[in-house]
Amino acid sequence: LMWPINTELNSRSVMLANQQLGQFPGNQQLLALELKFQPVLVSYNVGLDVDMRKWHTLLQPKVARMHSFQTRLQLNSEASLATVTQAVQDLTNSEVSLKPDWLKAQTDPLLHDFYVYRNDFIYLRSFWENVLRDGNSMGDGTTYNLTGNWLSYASYTGRMRASCLPMMALPKKIRSCLKPPKGYYYVSVDL
Repeated sequence: LMWPINTELNSRSVMLANQQLGQFPGNQQLLALELKFQPVLVSYNVGLDVDMRKWHTLLQPKVARMHSFQTRLQLNSEASLATVTQAVQDLTNSEVSLKPDWLKAQTDPLLHDFYVYRNDFIYLRSFWENVLRDGNSMGDGTTYNLTGNWLSYASYTGRMRASCLPMMALPKKIRSCLKPPKGYYYVSVDL
């Protein structure tokens, strides 16, 4: 909460933090709040329930677009990103970079479609494959529970973060698939 820029945890940053705490009483209150809140987050292992039918409906167009591009390259739907990249290189007779800025700047329609494919591939890996791998199926399998791997002070900014599934970065469309427990609702806030 206190740092406006990325800060590595070392003796200098601790000294600066202590100076800032001494000068600004408001920060002392923020730190006190964080210290009270941290044990709650660390021990919090109840995840978010996701309606997988809704999730699948949202992601299916990306899956279909990927398969269409792979078919166009005469590859099967199980082709890896490396195989697809190689096929695009063979068709364009040039080296192909996976860097988004490079791909976005290309005028060749095939490279533009490959840029879309690459984005879909990364999106689906994070928000489809990882959900199925890291989530826990509940009931009849139409609901998954996502917990993420919450870590304290594991990012440069010192805030809590979740790995495995990037819980802090769920796309807005996907958030509509979250199912709050009965009698509750979710609120999205940003400082």
